[in-house]
This record gives sequence, structure tokens and C-alpha cells, in this order.
Amino acid sequence: MRTRKPAWISVVMMLAVVAVLFPARAGATAPAAGSASPAAQGSCQTFPETGKTVSQPFLDYWQTHGGLAQQGFPIAETGIEQSPTDGKSYRVQYFERAVFEQHPENQPPYNVLLSLLGRFRYDAKYPGGAPNQQPNTDPGAHLFPETGKRVGGKFLAYWTSHGGLAQQGYPISDEFMEQNDLDGKVYLVQYFERAVFELHPENAPPYDVLLSQLGTFRYHEKYPNGWPQDLLVANDCTAPPPTHDTDGDGIPDNADKCPQQPETVNGVFDSDGCPDTVQNLIDFARDDINKFWQQSFTASDLEYTPPTQFKAYTRSISTPCGRAVLDNAFYCDRDHAIYYDLNFLGRQLQTDGDFAPVTIIAHEWGHLIQADLGLLDSSRYTIDIELQADCFAGAYAKHAGEEGLLEPGDLDEGVGNLYKAGDESDLPWFAAGAHGQPDQRVAAFQLGLDNGVDKCLQ
Repeated sequence: MRTRKPAWISVVMMLAVVAVLFPARAGATAPAAGSASPAAQGSCQTFPETGKTVSQPFLDYWQTHGGLAQQGFPIAETGIEQSPTDGKSYRVQYFERAVFEQHPENQPPYNVLLSLLGRFRYDAKYPGGAPNQQPNTDPGAHLFPETGKRVGGKFLAYWTSHGGLAQQGYPISDEFMEQNDLDGKVYLVQYFERAVFELHPENAPPYDVLLSQLGTFRYHEKYPNGWPQDLLVANDCTAPPPTHDTDGDGIPDNADKCPQQPETVNGVFDSDGCPDTVQNLIDFARDDINKFWQQSFTASDLEYTPPTQFKAYTRSISTPCGRAVLDNAFYCDRDHAIYYDLNFLGRQLQTDGDFAPVTIIAHEWGHLIQADLGLLDSSRYTIDIELQADCFAGAYAKHAGEEGLLEPGDLDEGVGNLYKAGDESDLPWFAAGAHGQPDQRVAAFQLGLDNGVDKCLQ
């Protein structure tokens, strides 16, 4: 599960539609290492290939996120531009394959985000969807439930080894054949939110998958005469470069409480620089789930009552609902509180992945929501109550996906956890304590995931 500072954003950004990364044209060869020859000017670098200068924090991002191969050369100076994503204005710079946005409100490494160039390009070229798409069904291909698209083979290998979700985004198409705008040839391509992958079997790895020059296309579409002069921003070449980052977690050593140990071990990022614990993950999930339901109730003009306490235990303790047993998490209606065995959730994290314990918490929060809505009626069958809580957990997962908080595999972790917790096949559906058969629990979760809260209430 991806988390971000300040708002679960280890995910944002962009690029795509291929322009001959290195050897895209017949007979071309990959550039030698160091073929980009920028001239250093304090904390700036000027690239003689395009004559453009890159300053901080864009220069540090370019250097630590793939450089020339991933981002391309800078093709414009820095300017101010309104984001089509949120309507706000940011300091930006165009590169051949990306547009960098500066977000000073975020802590590094999230102070530079990428535009959704793949999405912009795809929607403009194929408003009804690209024709003749074929999902990749190779062994090992991965289905992204967030978009319903599959990625496999060399495209999946490239996606995984070149920044994954944060750099490339989710796939927004399946594979199809497309004519390259630069050399006129037809290649197998796949669009992602921030990139377009193009397969070049004539090239030896790693240059058999190339990226489109989406930054170039976007810049020339928006600014055929160059940046408007009133939007240009002068580069500050006197700013000190970032300090060394020994552990590579994106936090400079002078701001890192644990400079020898990477910040995150469980997908949590809270910017203190120290490895995180299962408690960090649970606390992060608690805050976001609570925020989600607060916003949902407010949008419906309903009164939301958060839990009176969200309490961990590591041994059996007394609660108003009786003894809290180990290997469990539960909502107690007598004090409107949620209790959980910390070690139990820690084991779920280790065995099933980070979204497994988050799904358990979201399910128990679902019971709290039922109490707020007056749905914990003793006349209801237990199975109905439990499956509705699974649906509410799915609705939260939908929110998490829309906020860019989910990594590949997260939904599988959550669904797998519910499936394993399903009832034995010989337990009657009307039995007290019945939660639902494995496939019923998965279907309830999927209902909320696909349709949101309202569907869970029907």
C-alpha cells in the first residue's frame, strides 16, 4: 500500500508515446553512457544538446529518476503552468519524455511530481479507446484491477524495473499496433498514465522497449511558438544542491533521523527517515479510513461518529464487549470502539502483504459505520451484517485507488485475506457468527470496490 506525505502520494505523474529513446530508428545505436554532457553552473546544469538549463529541485529529480533514458533532454526553460489535473498553477519544466511539476508543499522526494502525459495523449488520440487492443495473456502477466488492463512480457519487465507506478502510472490500454509519429513505422505499444511503451524487437535489451517523447509532443501542441514570455521563470543557480542521501530513501542525510537505514519497510512513508513498523502502517490506515468516512458522511449531510478509541493489544484484555481474544480484530458497539491484536495484524502483513491488515481494519470500521447508520439490527442475519462490512471495506479500497494509494497486488492481498477468512463450506448461512463463504466475501468486497458506498446500502 502506497502512502505519501502529506496525503498518501507515493504515486503521482506521467509521460508517454514513443520517440526513439535511443535506437528507435533502423540502424541507430544506443548512446554511450554519459552521452548527455551538461555543463555545471553551481546547482544548475545546461545541456548543450538543447541549450536548456535545469535547476533545483528538477535537476536532482532528473539525476535520481532515470536521467536521459527515462526523462530525456530538457526542451524548454522553466515556466508557470496551470495543471489540467487539479487546476492549480505550478512551476514546471518540459523534458522530451516528461513534464516536471514543483510542489514545494510536499517533502522530498514528492516535491517534484510528473504530469499525466500518457493519459492526455491517449484521450486526445483515442477518445473512444484505441482500436484492435489485445490483452497480454503471457504467463506471469499482471492484471491491474484499478484499470482492468493487463501488462506482461517485456513491457511488464520494463515497468517493474523503471519506476513502476510512480514513474509510469497504471496501464490505461492493452497492447495494440500504432504508427510512430516520428519515424512513421508501426510498433506494438501500450499506453500508461505517464508513458507509452513501444516494443523494438530489432534492438538488443535494454533498448528493445522505448518511450515516446510525450513531453515533446505536449510542448509543441500547447506552445507552438515557445513559452509565453510572461510565464517564464528564471532559474536560481545559487541554491545549494541537496545533501547526500546515504540510504537512498529520498531524505537528505541532514534531515534523516536514520541516515543509514531506508525510511520505509512496509510501504509507509512518514518522512522521518527511519524504518517503519506495522504500527506505523496501522496508524496511517486508521487516519485515512477515518477521513474517508468523515468525508462520505459530510457529503451526504449525515452525522459521523468516529471510534471512541482504536486500541491495540498483545494479550487478552477486558473490553465492554467481553474478553478480547488473540488473533482477532473487532468492533465493540458498547463503547463504539475498535480493538485489534497488533501481533495478529503484523503476521497478516508478513504473510499476505500490507493491504491485508488494512482490509481487516476497513472491515471492522464497516461495523462502526453500520452502528452510525443504525444498521446493527439484531433482527438481521449475521451473514448480512458481515458481508455489508466487506462491501464497505471495498468502498474504502475504491477510494484508496482513486487517491493513488494502491500498489500492484494490493487488491489481491485484500481479497485474498477475505477469501481465507471465509466460512467453512458446511457452516449454514443462517448460523450465528456466519461471515459468508469465501466467494461471497470476495463478491461483497468487489461490489463496494466497483460501485462505492451507495451500492452497499441497497
